[in-house]
Amino acid sequence: MTLYIDSVRDALDRCLASDPTVHVIGEDILDPYGGAFKATKGLSTKYPERLHTTPISESAIVGVATGMAMRGLRPVAEIMFGDFMTLCVDQIVNSAAKFPLMYGEKVKVPTVIRTPVGGARGYGPTHSQSLEKLFFGVPGRDVVAPSRLHNPGDLLEKVILKSEVPTLFVEDKGDYPQHLYPDAFSRLSVTEIEGKGKLPTVIAANFPENAVPDVAIVGYGGAASLSAAVLDELADEEIHGVLIAPACINDIETLDKAIGQIPRNVPVLIAEQGTLGFGWAGEVMARMLESGAPPKQVVRLAARPVAIPAARHLEADVILNEAAIKNAIFEVLS
Repeated sequence: MTLYIDSVRDALDRCLASDPTVHVIGEDILDPYGGAFKATKGLSTKYPERLHTTPISESAIVGVATGMAMRGLRPVAEIMFGDFMTLCVDQIVNSAAKFPLMYGEKVKVPTVIRTPVGGARGYGPTHSQSLEKLFFGVPGRDVVAPSRLHNPGDLLEKVILKSEVPTLFVEDKGDYPQHLYPDAFSRLSVTEIEGKGKLPTVIAANFPENAVPDVAIVGYGGAASLSAAVLDELADEEIHGVLIAPACINDIETLDKAIGQIPRNVPVLIAEQGTLGFGWAGEVMARMLESGAPPKQVVRLAARPVAIPAARHLEADVILNEAAIKNAIFEVLS
C-alpha cells in the first residue's frame, strides 16, 4: 500500500533517474534529514550532484530555480511550508511567469515549486495556511493540487518532465502519512476525465451506477481528500454523493469540464482549505452560473477567515475538516 509522501518521493527518484536535467533545490533537503516531511530522504545519497541545499531564503530558492530553468534545466524547488510562498511572490509573479513573454518566447521556465499546505497538525498561524489563492489569477503559470484520489507521484512526474511553464505543486501535509486510492476509500468508485496537460479530474461516487446522487462536492487537494473520506463513510448510511476533484486548479477549461460533471438538480458543496471568500470556490460558483445551469443549492466550505491557532482544539474550529463537510451535507439534505 502506497502512502502519499512515498508516492511523491518515488516520483522525484524516477525523474532524477530518467532525466539528467532534473535538479532539486531547497532547505534541509540533504540526507540524513531529507526535508521537513522526508520527501527527499535518500535522494541526495543517490544523486549527490543534483540535490542542492540552500540558505533560508525562499526568494533566492525560486530565483535560482528560475535561472536554472532558463538555462535548460528542469529544477524542482521545495518551499518547506506553503506559508513561506509569500516570500517568493515577486520571483514567481514578476519573473518566472513573465520571462517567456518578455523575451519573445525565446526562453522557457519549466520549474516546479513543491510546497506543503494545510493545518490539522497544531503548527500555528505561520505554518498551517493554504495560500495558493494568491496565485490563481497569475497568468503564465499552473497550479496543481493532487488529492488522495489522484496519484500525486504520477502528477508530479508529468509536470516535472513535460510542463514548459512554472508550476506550483500544492501538497496537503495532512495527506502525507495517508494511503492513496484504491487502498483507501474502499466504497468509492473512481473515474477520470482529462484536464490541462493530461492531468486528470477525478470523479468519485459512493453509490451504484444506476442510483441517483443526493449531493455533489467539488474540491481539490486536501479538501477533496477530506470529502472522499466523508463520502466513503456515508455510503453505509445510503447518502449518495459524488465528488469532482480537478488536479490542475487554475485552468478555466479544466474547471468548466469539471463543472460539466456535476449532476443536475442536486445541492452542490464547493470545498477548499484556504480561507472563505475571494477564492477558488467563488470562481467555481461564477463558472457554474455562467454555464446557464445553476445548481439547486450551493454552499461554500472553507477555513474561517482568521489566523489559525496553534492549540489543536481551537485550530479544529477554524480549518476545514471532515465534521464540517458531513454537517454541511446533512444540512443541505434536511
